[in-house]
Amino acid sequence: MEEEQLRPGERVWFHDQRSPDRRMAVTSHRDEGLVVISLWRGDTCTGTFRLRLADAASLVAALASALAQGLPVAGPAAPTKRADERGYLWVVPDSPGRIGE
Repeated sequence: MEEEQLRPGERVWFHDQRSPDRRMAVTSHRDEGLVVISLWRGDTCTGTFRLRLADAASLVAALASALAQGLPVAGPAAPTKRADERGYLWVVPDSPGRIGE
């Protein structure tokens, strides 16, 4: 199975399990050396964070550590990935996770 990569300007969306209205997007801006993380409520962006690519490894390490500590030994099923009518890639968890419970 070919791994999907974030292309410049492409958004990957994540849904918050507390509400279908709450979303997070990650957008690559390689020409600026950034990844932009944005928080959304419905169609309104409520905040952004510009993460330098040089700092992205620290974020990935923090996420990996949280996953290693919080997931059951067998691990959950892989999330479903799908593209919407605009071509945006969505990552939809198959089951509720431990974060935010």
